[in-house]
Amino acid sequence: MIAQVEPISVIFTFPTTNILEVRDALARGHPEVIAFSQDGKTQFETGKLLLVDNQADPSSGTVRLKAQFPNLQRQLWPGTFVNVQLVLSTQHIGLTVPLDAIQQGPEGRVVLPTNFCEE
Repeated sequence: MIAQVEPISVIFTFPTTNILEVRDALARGHPEVIAFSQDGKTQFETGKLLLVDNQADPSSGTVRLKAQFPNLQRQLWPGTFVNVQLVLSTQHIGLTVPLDAIQQGPEGRVVLPTNFCEE
């Protein structure tokens, strides 16, 4: 068995409920995919989404996707597991808030201030 490591491909699953967003992102180019260690703490490599499988798995509600990474440092290895993050869009100008500031209210999610500044 021969396995290519430079570049290397990673196959992962994605929920079918979001597959239209993936197709739209692919129509705009190759979306970015980031590979992390199994514990999600170490970022290994950034690559590009190549393709989406044309058949979903009805038992899991997922579809398989394939990304390719340059793997010049050889941090990714055939047969090992990694966590991946698929970047479908990037908001360049946006507001960020701490996660603990987002609360569930009667009308949906609301942002509550977490720190008060006194002058």
